[in-house]
Amino acid sequence: MGLTCVVESFSLWFHHVQSLCFDDFLNVLIGSKKMRLYNVIVDTEVTSKKLLKSGQLQRRTTIIPLNKISGHSMNQNTIHTAEQLVGKDNVQPALSLIEYDRELRPAMEWIFGQVFICRDMATARKVTFHERIMKKSVTLDGDSVDPGGTLSGAMIVIGAAAKGLNVFEEVNKLREPEEALARKELELAVVDQEITNLAKVAERFNSLKEHLDLRKHEVELVRQKLQQTSHHRYQEEVDNLKESIAKLSEKVVECTNSVADNQHKVNDLEAKLKNVKALKETQLQTAKNEMVRLEKKAEESSKQWKQREQDFESLNLEIKELQTSIETSRSQIAALEEKLVELKVQTEQNQGDLDKAKTEVLEIKEVIKKQKELINHQHKEIQLKIQKKDKLIKNNSEYELEIKKMEYEVTKLKNELNNSHHKVKQLSEKYEWIEREKAYFGKPNGMYDFAENNPEEAGKRIQKLKENLEKMGRTLNMRALANLGTVEDQYQDLLKKKKIVETDREKIVNVIDELDERKKVALREACKKVNQDFGSIFSVLLPGAKACLRPLEGKDVLEGLEATDKSKNTEAAWLEEIDHGHLDSVVACFKKRFSLEFCSYLFKLMPLLLVSSGCEILEELLTLLVKVFVLERYTFGSWEDVWKESLGELSGGQRSLVALSLILAMLLFKPAPLYILDEVDAALDLSHTQNIGNMLRSHFRHSQFIVVSLKDGMFNNANVLFRTKFVDGMSTVQRSVQHVVPRPLSSLNNKRNH
Repeated sequence: MGLTCVVESFSLWFHHVQSLCFDDFLNVLIGSKKMRLYNVIVDTEVTSKKLLKSGQLQRRTTIIPLNKISGHSMNQNTIHTAEQLVGKDNVQPALSLIEYDRELRPAMEWIFGQVFICRDMATARKVTFHERIMKKSVTLDGDSVDPGGTLSGAMIVIGAAAKGLNVFEEVNKLREPEEALARKELELAVVDQEITNLAKVAERFNSLKEHLDLRKHEVELVRQKLQQTSHHRYQEEVDNLKESIAKLSEKVVECTNSVADNQHKVNDLEAKLKNVKALKETQLQTAKNEMVRLEKKAEESSKQWKQREQDFESLNLEIKELQTSIETSRSQIAALEEKLVELKVQTEQNQGDLDKAKTEVLEIKEVIKKQKELINHQHKEIQLKIQKKDKLIKNNSEYELEIKKMEYEVTKLKNELNNSHHKVKQLSEKYEWIEREKAYFGKPNGMYDFAENNPEEAGKRIQKLKENLEKMGRTLNMRALANLGTVEDQYQDLLKKKKIVETDREKIVNVIDELDERKKVALREACKKVNQDFGSIFSVLLPGAKACLRPLEGKDVLEGLEATDKSKNTEAAWLEEIDHGHLDSVVACFKKRFSLEFCSYLFKLMPLLLVSSGCEILEELLTLLVKVFVLERYTFGSWEDVWKESLGELSGGQRSLVALSLILAMLLFKPAPLYILDEVDAALDLSHTQNIGNMLRSHFRHSQFIVVSLKDGMFNNANVLFRTKFVDGMSTVQRSVQHVVPRPLSSLNNKRNH
């Protein structure tokens, strides 16, 4: 029999109970004080703020924003342990008894994800306080048991709340045909499976029966042969004697035990007769102690009864408040239904405008795409012009330096020419034969053929010979000829050693080149592995997003990254409302100034917006260019895959996840046995914290982590949890062991919606 839970969010959302009966499960939900049936579920926290501000709520209401709630269901090991402990028919997870829409899953998991529904209080206590479960339980009577030791009783459904249950009965009537069809299909599947299993069993049965008959026949033949031998007869006699010995031994033991018991009873009776007075005093003292204990228990029961009376009064007040709230809610529902009709009419009118706007958006997308291609082309041309300009400036500097060198050479040659004329004049005055022989200077095949005999070289040779002659005159060793043979042998030996050294040098150079190549291969493999792990880790930390490491255009991985600093164009001054480098502010301004002219200016300035976000410091720390792939939603609900060109386009939380992913990917390349993380999730929300825990369990299977955290998302992934708290003014540490089975990420998408 089905059950529908009502949730208020300007419309009624129905969820159906599958397994328990209507009355039992309804009492569970209404009877438990912490399991509220009436909560407002909204899409974002912005909607919740608007409801609290302008919703005219007449009573205290709990609002659940779907984008901020991060619930989780129990793992299968915990459920299996509970079913083994008390039986599958006595306990079931509350979440498995409810059908709900896919988008409501976070809210359902947050409310019902960690709760068991038990048949009675004894079952609930066993399940809740079991060391491998430690989850909250609610009985069919509405009593709830918390692992922290809190026990709360059921509420009584009266008045308007009881009348409101008729809605569930109407929904159940609508579900009966659907459930009947499901039962028939299930029975058909069971019958088909039984037919298939019986066919296989029959085939195996026939085979095993033939095999058994053959073995029985062989055993019978062997038995007949054994019975015909004398050994068999002797064996039967030995077995009979062993049975007789065993029976007699048992009888001896029984008699011995009986004698010992009787002797013990005799000794006890003799001791009691001797100590009758002491025995009476002991029994009297025991009775007094029992009386004191019962008096204390009576006082405690009286205190508990008074507390129950106070709880009863508060519950009565809450029931009256709920009845008033129900009446107010009905009035609000009627008003909302009227408003819903008006909104439907307005929606139909706006549909035409929406189609027209979508057409305009497509046209503008084409214009934007062309503008972006044009900007990229112009940017490349500008870079080429800048490179050409730098090259020309460099060549100009080289030419200027060369001109200065030439001017210096000319000046030097002029000075040498003047010196030469002066020296020739001096030589002519000093040596008279120069004037006489001057006519023969430079003539070929003559004494003064300067082309054949260079005067400068001849002068240098003469000077060198004079110097050698002077040195030899001072240091000439007349006994050197006697040592010539030894020196020649040493010379030949040195030549051999030189050859060996040159050969070894060539081998060392080859080894260095080989090691250099291995280093390059290892670096590329490390980059590939880190890139792969980086993308995998980032996809787990930020589901629906991808990331990769890529070198700069035209450069190799070994050359790393060159960070550039570009100034902001003065043409962007009129866009003061744009927070440069933050894509959210650009999109907000785009929606505000939705026009073709603005699109042209915006994409003209887009390269400057990408480099002026202040993220160049982070980019300089990275040795590779980080490209992040995310899903960006456009104005009218269409989605498109976009690669971010720089880290400046990401939010602060996304950049934190990118940095954390890159660090963990580099650590994963050569993992250590132990890591210590100190509040790495402090700036992240609960969903990202839980993703960090899942990522550590899936990627670092051979490492241990000591994690300091203050968020439940990280606690749930810990094998051993140490909690610190104050007890009587002193800090204490409590250790608990958790059995966590990591759930694969693919199961989140493959799991059914209901």
